[in-house]
This record gives sequence, structure tokens and C-alpha cells, in this order.
Amino acid sequence: MIAPNVPFMDSGLLFSFLVVDLLLVCVPGADWAYVIATALRGARVPRAVAGLVCGYALHTALAAAGLAVLVAGSPRLLTALTVAGAGYLLWLGWGVLRRPAAPQAGPAETAQGRLFLRGATISGLNPKGLLLYLSVLPQFLTLRGARLPVPAQTAALGLLHMACCAAVYLTVGVLARALLAARPAAVSGRLVFGRAGVRPAEIDLAEIYDAFTYMTLVTLEDLGYCAKGEGGAFVQKGRLPVRGGGLPVNTDGGGLSAHHPGMRGLFLLVEAVRQLRGEAGERQVRRADGTWPALAVASGTGGWFCSSGTVVLGR
Repeated sequence: MIAPNVPFMDSGLLFSFLVVDLLLVCVPGADWAYVIATALRGARVPRAVAGLVCGYALHTALAAAGLAVLVAGSPRLLTALTVAGAGYLLWLGWGVLRRPAAPQAGPAETAQGRLFLRGATISGLNPKGLLLYLSVLPQFLTLRGARLPVPAQTAALGLLHMACCAAVYLTVGVLARALLAARPAAVSGRLVFGRAGVRPAEIDLAEIYDAFTYMTLVTLEDLGYCAKGEGGAFVQKGRLPVRGGGLPVNTDGGGLSAHHPGMRGLFLLVEAVRQLRGEAGERQVRRADGTWPALAVASGTGGWFCSSGTVVLGR
């Protein structure tokens, strides 16, 4: 039992540690990448974050077992570990600049147990975590006067770090799913289909801005014709026939075969209107019953996938 005249920990010291720790946790790294990738795959972010926090629980246990005491009593060792930690962070940063990587979205089929275990492995075996524990945490230990035992102080600071990690990583996961997973074409498509009172399956043809090949695939995904990551398989299954049903796409041949004068989006509307009026000549699309199309969608994404315009046309 703690004596009444022994303070738990100095509040100013705790606040200083909280500020420093939040700054460190908010620096993107392997943990951030894992959380963002999990969010974009549609998997359970809380399970992944729980795994990451569990890995830092291992660091806390090791530090409380005596490593922090050893470092706190040896300024030279503390300096050496601080330099080693800074060098490791610089090495990680250089690696990101040389080989930038981005999480990819895919079907959310990852087992929940694997999410937790992988998160624990990433943080538990990451030397960055241990180096930060040993170089930063000892500086906030009270070694003189009325104080808690050093292992108890270490455990308290470790728990505070774990709480910061949980709060920051959960926020990162929520924001990643809201801002990165929802591409602008998905937002504009949902709005326009809702306001027009039609479903994607009711559309007879689609005109899509295709500055790059993959833009057609991701736009088909965003408009709701297939799940994320399945655009290629959707096309390979023959879902885009020119006649006889399905979803004919870019019936004028697209930007490469038709024209791309720098304002390709206007010609998406022109081609859609021609098809609806039956004025497309040899490339005229017909529905399975032989009639002209009744509904068309035109969608274009611009910038770095940061803006999109989608229109539903009918006759």
C-alpha cells in the first residue's frame, strides 16, 4: 500500500510526458501504415489497434522489469540509446523516401485473430518501440525524494503511452476510412443515383473519363457495379458488352480511340446523349430487347482523385 505522504507521480511530469509521447505517437510509421491498411480493407480497426497496444504492453513489462532502472542510472547508456533511436528513425525515413508504399484496399476477409496477432507482432518486434521506451521514458522517472518505486512509475508511464497509442490509432483508422476509402466518385455516384431515383443496375450504358486504364476500373467500383478491388474481374467476366444487355462502357472508344483534347468530360456527355437519342450510328447500343438505351451515366474524376462529377441522363 502506498503511504499517504508519497505522491502518486508529479502531475507536471506526467503532463510533460503526455505531450512528448503524443508527439511521438503522431509521427507516422509502421503502426500508422498498418492501421490505415486495415481501415481501407474494411477490416476491424479496433482489433488491429488492440494488437498494437498489446505489443507495447510487452515493452512496458520489459521496462518495468528493470531495463528502465538500468538506463536511468547510466547517462552514457541513455545517450547511446538516444542516438541509436534517432539513427533508426532517420533510417526508416530514408527508406520511405526511397521506396514509398501505400496500403491497398481489398476484400475484408482477414481473420480477426490474425489482425490482432499481426498488430502485436508489428509493435512488439519493432525496435523503434523499445528504443523510444528506453531513451524517452527514463527521463521522466523520479529517482530522489518521496516517490513511487521506479517499476511502478515505469508501468504508469507505459500505460499512459498505451492509452495515447489507442486514442491516436483509432482516430487514424476512422479518418482513413472516412477520407481515403470514400473516393469522390463513390460520393458523387451515391448522390446522383439517389437524387435520380435509380439504381446502378438500371443504367443502360456508362461513359467514364479514362485518362488512365485503371481509372475506368476504380470508377466502376465506386459507382457500385462491383466491390473494391474487383474491377478487373468484373471486366474479365464480359460484363461490358456493346449489345445484348450488360453495361456498355465508353461506346465511342474512350479517350485513346476517340479524342482527348483536354476537355474529355464534355464528350462523355455528348456520346451519352447520342446513344440515348439513337444517333450513334454503327456504335449504337441496344438493350437486350433491341430498344435504344433509356438511362446513361457519365462520370469523370479529376485531380489526384480529389474531385468527381457524375450525371445520370434519361430520355
